[in-house]
Amino acid sequence: MPDINDYFDSFPDYDVFTGKTTPPKNRRAGNQRPPMPQPKRPSPPVRPRGDYGDGYGTFKERKVKKHKNYLTVFFFPLAIGWLEFFMKLATGVEFNFVSAIYTFLFIMPIACILTLLCTFGSVRVNRVLCNIFMFLITAIFEAQLIYFGKYRALFTFSGNKYGGLSFSDITASVANNLVWFIILLIPFLFSLILGRRVFGFGKIRVLAKISLVLVAVLFQILAVTAVSFSKSSKNPIASYKLYNTTFNATPSQERFGLLETEYLDIKNALS
Repeated sequence: MPDINDYFDSFPDYDVFTGKTTPPKNRRAGNQRPPMPQPKRPSPPVRPRGDYGDGYGTFKERKVKKHKNYLTVFFFPLAIGWLEFFMKLATGVEFNFVSAIYTFLFIMPIACILTLLCTFGSVRVNRVLCNIFMFLITAIFEAQLIYFGKYRALFTFSGNKYGGLSFSDITASVANNLVWFIILLIPFLFSLILGRRVFGFGKIRVLAKISLVLVAVLFQILAVTAVSFSKSSKNPIASYKLYNTTFNATPSQERFGLLETEYLDIKNALS
């Protein structure tokens, strides 16, 4: 606020010796009061990137590398293909080019749907779902291997019933087929221990989800079409009859794989 001296300084000076006046603007700068410095506002504290000031520290976003996310689509086909291949070797069924084509065609729809189900949540949630699915699939193969070790046949709901299993039967079957038992565990153990370093299982776009559904439908159509080529065959275990009319677990597993045999078994049991 200006004081009384500031008001006097605004009037011109009168020189009594010369009779002249000096305007205020011609005064020396030294007679003017220096301006008051403006107080400086304290600058806000600089936070590191990712610190939102909520007291929880710095937030680090985990990003899935793109090449890992692309590799995700290969996990279930490779894992199920591994299980099917070594299950055929463990049960001693014939494994040829035709059965390999059939098995591959029936594996792909299952693999695409499982992959799709593991792409809706966060990376952690998707990895948990992947491990759960692999545990369930591996359990089916291991249980059938144990049953086969006792009765030399697969367990079915709609086929012949060979009997139950006691604890001693299970331990004896595992001991007799220990190598195959461990081999069938490898995909699940790999997914549990090292899978997150190779297969991303991050979220994917809607277009990629639609593509997975279309690929699953395409392979299912190809598989059913390949089966229909043997419709006119009179062989009782022809592919068309095994798939549509006459269910037989052993040739079905040899031709289509164990997972498709499980589906055909349940379908026959319900019908």
